[in-house]
Amino acid sequence: MTEEEQQSIIKKFFDKAISGVGLITILITIAVYGAAASAFGVITGAYIAFFAFGFVGCLEIFNRQKNFLAQQRCKDNKINNLFEATLSAKKTWHPKIIDEVKHNEIIFRAVGFEEVGIPFGISSPLCQKCHDKVIQRVHVKFPGRIKIQIICRCGFEISSKYTLQELEAEAAQLLKIPK
Repeated sequence: MTEEEQQSIIKKFFDKAISGVGLITILITIAVYGAAASAFGVITGAYIAFFAFGFVGCLEIFNRQKNFLAQQRCKDNKINNLFEATLSAKKTWHPKIIDEVKHNEIIFRAVGFEEVGIPFGISSPLCQKCHDKVIQRVHVKFPGRIKIQIICRCGFEISSKYTLQELEAEAAQLLKIPK
C-alpha cells in the first residue's frame, strides 16, 4: 500500500469521525492539541489530541444516545382508557373514583362509574399535597445522566428514576385497570 493510499484511508476515517461529532468535541481537540504541542512537542501533542478527540467524541455520542433514550421514555404511550370511550357512549352514567394509590410520591386514581363498580381507566398523575396535575422535566446532563423531576405548581417537587408515563403504567397495574 502506497503512502498516498494510506493517507486517503486515514482522511476518510477522520472525515467520518468528524462528521459524527459536534463542534464542542472539535474545539476541545484543537485546544488540547495547542496545549500539548506547546508543552510536549508537535508529535506528542498530536497523539494526545487524537486521544482527546476519541474520548470526548465517545462521551458526546453517549450523551446523544441517552438524550434519545430520554425522549423515547417520555413518549405518551397512552394506556387504553376505556373510561373516556364509555363516558362518550354512556352519557347518562355518573363518573366515580373507584380507588386511589400513592406510587412514587404521586397519586393515581382508578376511575369508573357508579353504575358499574369496576375501574375503567386511570387519572392523570396528581400531586400528593394539592391533588393538582403534575408535570415532568427531563434533563440529560453531560455525560448522559438522565435527571427526571416531577413538579407541581404548589411547589411540590421530587426527583424520580421513572417518567410519568412509566409510573402511570405501573400504577395501572397496581389498580388493576383492564387493558
